This record gives sequence, C-alpha cells and structure tokens, in this order.
Amino acid sequence: VAAGKGPPATPQPLPAPGTARVSSITPIRVDAPDDAEEGDLVQLGLGAGDILLLSLPKGTFGGCQLEITGQIEFLLPEGKLPGDVLTLEVPSGERVLVSVPDNALPGSSLKIAYPVKVLDKEGGSGDGDASSSSVQWE
Repeated sequence: VAAGKGPPATPQPLPAPGTARVSSITPIRVDAPDDAEEGDLVQLGLGAGDILLLSLPKGTFGGCQLEITGQIEFLLPEGKLPGDVLTLEVPSGERVLVSVPDNALPGSSLKIAYPVKVLDKEGGSGDGDASSSSVQWE
C-alpha cells in the first residue's frame, strides 16, 4: 500500500508460546552458497533487518538454486540463548535443527523458510511463478 493510500496494514499477532504460524510468501529463488551442503543452517537477510533462517533441504549442493514458498514463525522459548540448537517439527513431520541467531532474545519471534525445494539444473520447478529475489547471506 502506497503511503497515504488505503488503510495501514494490520500487523499479525505473534504466535502463542509453544506454537507456530505457517504462512505462504511470494516465492523467491536464491542460489545456495558455494560451500553449501544439505542440512546446513544459513540466514538470509531480506532487508529492513528481517532475517529468514533456512535449513538447506535434501539434495542441496553448492551453487544450486533453491525456491522458498513459505515460512514458519515461532517464539524463541525462554532460556534459549544465541548459539543454542532447537529442534522444530515442520508440517511434513520432518524435524529441522535451528541454531538460535546471535541477535535473538528469549521470547523474540523467529522465522524459518518452509517449504524449500531444490530446483532442477535449468532452474525450473514446474511452476514458473517464482521470481529471483535479492537476499543476502548472513
């Protein structure tokens, strides 16, 4: 919404402690870091201070293209500190290890990319709807 046009966006409430919120996002494509391996946890800087945690999926290799179509938002449990590792169960039932980022405080909201898929060598996923995005590896 452009400034001065229409009502301001209503912020979504944070998920309750011990719960998570799954939401769709505009699909984005990113190239995996050159030294990437499946299971690595990396941080994407999306601008404006937003960070999206990304657990690299099965089949990831250095330089491959990844497509992110959603995110899971959850509150960092009390007593968890930067560097601690959490286990998050995603909707598919898979368990993903998440390392608490350096700037996270207990009770703060964290976002992890989900679902994420590795695209074929031509960069296609069969959908054709995603566009490349400028994100920064943190």
